[in-house]
Amino acid sequence: FFFIYLVIYAVYYAFYVLTATKKNQIGIEKKYIANDLPSNIITIIYANEGNNSVINLVNMLKKQNYPKENYQVHVLFDNVNDETPDIVSNYGDIKVWKISKGSVMGKDEALSWLLEKLISFRNVNAFVFLDANRVVDENFLLDVNKSLFSNDVIVPATEYIVPVGDSVSAVKNSALKYYNRIFNTSRAVMKLINPIDIGAVVIKQEVLEVVRSVNFESRESGYIYTFFLANRGYIPVFAPDVVTKIKLEDEVKLTFKEKLNVFKNAVSYCSNLKILEFLSTFLKPTALFVIFLYIAFFAFLYNFEVKNMFFYDAKFIAFGAVATFIIFLISLLVASDRGINPLFVMVSPAYQVLDFFFRRNKKQKPKEKVTEEKKEQDKIICGNFEDIKV
Repeated sequence: FFFIYLVIYAVYYAFYVLTATKKNQIGIEKKYIANDLPSNIITIIYANEGNNSVINLVNMLKKQNYPKENYQVHVLFDNVNDETPDIVSNYGDIKVWKISKGSVMGKDEALSWLLEKLISFRNVNAFVFLDANRVVDENFLLDVNKSLFSNDVIVPATEYIVPVGDSVSAVKNSALKYYNRIFNTSRAVMKLINPIDIGAVVIKQEVLEVVRSVNFESRESGYIYTFFLANRGYIPVFAPDVVTKIKLEDEVKLTFKEKLNVFKNAVSYCSNLKILEFLSTFLKPTALFVIFLYIAFFAFLYNFEVKNMFFYDAKFIAFGAVATFIIFLISLLVASDRGINPLFVMVSPAYQVLDFFFRRNKKQKPKEKVTEEKKEQDKIICGNFEDIKV
């Protein structure tokens, strides 16, 4: 059974590597049109207390290689009481919105409130939602515009910021870039579902006018929102050339319990074949697990089979292992256009081990129980938004 499983994985792996070679075909028929027809884009940055990196992100967005008349930047401060909102409000072309009283409203409620005000703006083609801790380059909106001509919902590629001398971040970033280049890019070529990144996502205005909501409160809710959109025909598609970066310690992953909740939520969409296909990606083994299975097979055959029959019985397993390794080497060639360090990718099977011993993810705070008193406070807070005109 396990050997059949490994054979299926090798075929699956080879198919994804082959499809990844077709990256240049993604939206190629409309990329040239995009250069002459810039979309009108509204970028909304969400910042909560203690996240003063928003200033860096604002500066990056001000320096975009994109027509100034075709994009706006709005910053939404959720109960930020330091001087950061005042600093940003001094920029001449940034719109600042501030929740100035009460407790933190929460990302979903705050963004939904602001979206209601902005969604009816004329001549707006798309909204870009970014968390304040993201980093983008000067071509970010240019790449967003190219992807908009082919997709309704865009999921940017996420990479890690690698500080000098940080070997753990370097190895993890290489593994992440490799995964993006091979697996996520292949899914983009095939127009398959990619889960929404709650910290960076692009949605066309026409989609938001239909669904009238966002759901970016947690990583789990991002998956649920992915199913919600996909079931309505708006497939979130990975955009390999639209890149945002984040610190390793700021990344939040799904826990096992949250994965179970995602599966439970997906049951209601069981008639949607694309959603079912996406759920199957949860069963994809890691490279570390595949290596472990091959080693376990060889150890079993050597210790429990007749010694002089060992090489005869093991040759089938050896063939599978060699074939998988050759596919991996080919995939390194395919991924070389992203400047990925092949030595770091070679040790990427230890990704899970590194993640266990060098875990830097901040523990999520338990969700506050919503009492009747809290609900009343939230209603009051909704009336205390300040629109700071700059």
